[in-house]
Amino acid sequence: MNSLYIFFAVVIAVTNGKSLGANNTLTVQVYYETLGQDSKHFITTQLYPTFVQLGRERIALELIPYGHTSEGTDGNGNKTFTCPHGPEECYGNKVHACFTNLAFTKEGLLQFVYCSELSNTPANNTVLQTCAHGVGFDWKLVEDCLSSGKADELLSENGRKTALVNAPHIPTVVFNGNSYPERESVLNNFKQTVCELVDCIY
Repeated sequence: MNSLYIFFAVVIAVTNGKSLGANNTLTVQVYYETLGQDSKHFITTQLYPTFVQLGRERIALELIPYGHTSEGTDGNGNKTFTCPHGPEECYGNKVHACFTNLAFTKEGLLQFVYCSELSNTPANNTVLQTCAHGVGFDWKLVEDCLSSGKADELLSENGRKTALVNAPHIPTVVFNGNSYPERESVLNNFKQTVCELVDCIY
């Protein structure tokens, strides 16, 4: 697997030597793509287990599916997207974008993302539907998001967010809103990095 580059930053506040967010919660933004092997590895082996253990009391999570997608328009002025791993990845990114917009809880959202990324075919429609049903989510809402054009708008917005981070590698993880030189230790121990920045009790 290629090296995973993690960019992170903290808004500095001094409390017992820790760098804290509001209420000792760390804001974590994950910029990823649904078929990237590095994204799959980080989500399934680092992000999900850490969030399950520490919970929303320590991690305020935002997921931004887009990655190295590029956006254009067709002859009718409609948005078009080209993804590094092909059209299936664009579909997966759109479904994840819809889910992030519609999901009722962060726990449900991350469980869905984890479920799909754990599969050998994360952007497969059957896999995505199964994972949605597994967390009690109405797939019809996702279908409506896709057919209405809302998915294109959400993915386009994710593209703008990703461009602002200016990350050369995907996934990119941002802590409390700004980028910092990558730390290789995050690749294999995301929880340890989080607990360096907030007071973890588990």
